[in-house]
Amino acid sequence: LESRDVFAELLVPLLNYDWSGYLEMQLAARRTTNDAEDRLGLATEAEFDATVKKVALLWQPTDWLSLRTSVGESFVVPELN
Repeated sequence: LESRDVFAELLVPLLNYDWSGYLEMQLAARRTTNDAEDRLGLATEAEFDATVKKVALLWQPTDWLSLRTSVGESFVVPELN
């Protein structure tokens, strides 16, 4: 089984004022590639490629309150049978 993964994440401050509070955005992505060959004793070859993304926002209007939201993707690796 051969697996290659690459991950990147970026944190971007958007606002930082007394009247609006602090606002930041997080962007993330992960690229996964898996190849299964006959080395596992399988009769067939299996391949899996996926890129998943995530976007998140953090708003902190006061020192004692933070609100966070995020949207992301996920995947389930297929069975090797």
